[in-house]
Amino acid sequence: MFTIDRQKVIEILSSLAIGRSVGQDLWVSGLQEGVMKRRRYWVSLAFALAAGGRARSSMAEATPALQSTIVPAPPRDRIVGVGYHAGNFIGPLAFDVILRPLPHLALDVQAGVSSSELGVRTLAVAPQLQWELRRGWRSTPYVGLGYRYEEDRLDGVTATSKGGFLVGGWQFRWQSGFGVLLGGGVLHMTPIALNTPVGSTSSSGGWFGTYEIGARYFF
Repeated sequence: MFTIDRQKVIEILSSLAIGRSVGQDLWVSGLQEGVMKRRRYWVSLAFALAAGGRARSSMAEATPALQSTIVPAPPRDRIVGVGYHAGNFIGPLAFDVILRPLPHLALDVQAGVSSSELGVRTLAVAPQLQWELRRGWRSTPYVGLGYRYEEDRLDGVTATSKGGFLVGGWQFRWQSGFGVLLGGGVLHMTPIALNTPVGSTSSSGGWFGTYEIGARYFF
């Protein structure tokens, strides 16, 4: 007859209970460890996001200050120019060369040729010292004081006239180097008389109103 050993049954049940308790303990321990790992991950992520936000905020605050300290470079000053320059009783075919060696100061040398119906050929030169009110390469009012020399020639005979002028106006300038000159003032010239068998011409001289207009390019 089959018999059951109570002692063995008790031992087996005890072993199963112990194994079950140990398994539960291991499962709980693993679960707690996983929870702690996830907690540490989220805490680290929160700190990283907070640090990134502070960095972006600092950059945003520093950017306006940095932009406010950036000063645009002044335009390059141009020293030498050439162009068309009529007026001051020179021309209409007249040109000039301009030198700007010092701030506010420029030397404008104007020269032109013309001829009359009688065949009189005229050469005129007018160096002018200009004071520019605004410094640097930009549009500016100006005042000019100049000397004028004229030479008329006909059939080998020459006559000359000398004088001076005071003018003022505005010089328009662009960053491309192109400029326009508009001015007016007063001019004085000495009399001139040219008499030849072919023809004659004369001017009584004196004070006159004058103008000047120019288009030039600076390098």
